[in-house]
Amino acid sequence: MLWGQMQLNMLVHNTLFVPEHFHSTVVAGTTVAFVGIAYYLVPLISRRPLAFLGLARLQPYVYSLGLAILTGSMMLAGKLGVPRRLWDVTYEEAVIPVTLFQHPRVEMVLAGVGIGAMVAVLGGEMFVMVMLGTVLSRRVAVRPDAGLRISMAMPMTGGSQDAGAGKGRSRSGA
Repeated sequence: MLWGQMQLNMLVHNTLFVPEHFHSTVVAGTTVAFVGIAYYLVPLISRRPLAFLGLARLQPYVYSLGLAILTGSMMLAGKLGVPRRLWDVTYEEAVIPVTLFQHPRVEMVLAGVGIGAMVAVLGGEMFVMVMLGTVLSRRVAVRPDAGLRISMAMPMTGGSQDAGAGKGRSRSGA
C-alpha cells in the first residue's frame, strides 16, 4: 500500500530503498524458512545425524543478523537518496563533479551495507558447511528422525487419536 503513494514513490524510487524492500521480505523470510526445512529434511532423508549441531543452531542467528544490518543500511541509504544500479555512487569520473554522496553519513551507511552482506554470507557458508558435513558424513543415524528436534512450548492436544493409544494420550505418545 505504501509503495502506491505518489509522494513516497517520488522520494525513494530508484534508490537503495527498493532493493532493501525485496531483501528484507523475500531474501530474509524465504531463505530462513528453507534453511529450517533443510535442517529437518536432509537428516531425515539421508538417514544421517545433522553435522556440526552447535554451528547449525548458531547459523540462523548469524544469517539473520547480517541481513538485518544489510537491509537496515540499505533503507537508510535509500532515504539519503543513494541511487541503485550504479557501480560507483561517488561519480568520480563524471564531467560535472557530484559531491552529494561523498558525505561521511552516506559512506558510513554504505559501509554498513558491506558489513551486513559479509555477515550474511558467513551465515550462508555456515549452512553449506553443515549440509555438506551431514550429507558426506559416514555416520548413520540410529533413528530416522535424528535431525534437529523441534519442540513446542505447549503440546498439541485434541484431534484424532489412535485406537490403541488409550485415553488422554496423543498420537505421538506424548
